[in-house]
Amino acid sequence: MAYIENLGYFDVLRLSLGLIFTIISMIIGIIMILKYFSLNRSNLILVGITWIGLAFPYVPDAINLLLITFSDFFLPEQIYLIITISILPIPLCCWLVAISDILYFQKQKIVAIISISISIIFEIVFFSLLFLDYEYFIGDPYTNGKIVVQTYSPFIQIYFLTCLGLFVLTGLIFGFQAVKSSDAEIKLKGKFLLGAFILLLFALAIEVIIEDPSPSIVIARSIMRSVSALLFYLGFILPNTMKKRLLKHNS
Repeated sequence: MAYIENLGYFDVLRLSLGLIFTIISMIIGIIMILKYFSLNRSNLILVGITWIGLAFPYVPDAINLLLITFSDFFLPEQIYLIITISILPIPLCCWLVAISDILYFQKQKIVAIISISISIIFEIVFFSLLFLDYEYFIGDPYTNGKIVVQTYSPFIQIYFLTCLGLFVLTGLIFGFQAVKSSDAEIKLKGKFLLGAFILLLFALAIEVIIEDPSPSIVIARSIMRSVSALLFYLGFILPNTMKKRLLKHNS
């Protein structure tokens, strides 16, 4: 018997929306990376990796949904935690380096060295604690035996908030800088980026503040995340037809 039959409608809904967001983010990230070859903009590789990496906390749930649909098997707890937590430093480093490059920050190498060094230290600590006593130091991905309920230690909660906070804060700063540009195209892209980061901020706030959300809240949160992914893409790669129409409309 497939494990999914043991889940309620709401649990399946949450897992399904996570799968949808994961697929959308992967597609957008891959497209951005591939655009490097036609546009020859190296920062597209970094921002593409960034958005793919930000989706990784939702990847285990997406994998579990596929597994439990056809079997009674789901990801082992340690594998779940590794995918959810250990990947985040990579997109954060890519994002900080990309932003430094785009904004012509003179100390780009220092930003790269510091962010990579901190990430390496975190990974060493994380994997040490993971194999020492993950339930105490890291968290329980299947709280009370439920695959849709996760409980994380204060250490990991602070880590999540720091990573996502840095990403959203630097993204908002970047968006505001772009909006103030005298170049109409850059200003337009800045508006898309601001929209992306504001929506993402709201989605993250809802996820953190509301511990037991209703189905409508979960759906709204998922829509915010998905729309923010699309706006993030348009903030870096704006199709010519859309660009011409929007610039003409604003002129």
